[in-house]
Amino acid sequence: MKAACPGAGLYLTSHYQNNLAGFGGQGKRGKPAEQVAEEACAALLHHYRSGSALEQHLADQLILPAALCRDESAFSVERVTSHLVANAWVIRRFGLARIDINQVSDGTGLVKILPIH
Repeated sequence: MKAACPGAGLYLTSHYQNNLAGFGGQGKRGKPAEQVAEEACAALLHHYRSGSALEQHLADQLILPAALCRDESAFSVERVTSHLVANAWVIRRFGLARIDINQVSDGTGLVKILPIH
């Protein structure tokens, strides 16, 4: 049987009390399926062990809606990424909110968003 594309893919979802988190592994020609699974599982375990509320990709997507809220928002993130920092900079430049990102030595961080009204 011929597949539409080479390689395997795996997407894992972790269900927590107040949110979901997703982690994936993507294959390509010559990459063993076991390696794809290892990558997805390692990402999930890294997030779980961080103890953070949000995984790194969701955090940079949530700061804009949080900036549009009336009240302060805060969340922990498994890793402060350059994308998170860049999105926060853009939101600040538009004058929507004050965003404080405090990174801990292990790479995790706490993000506080204070909307400007």
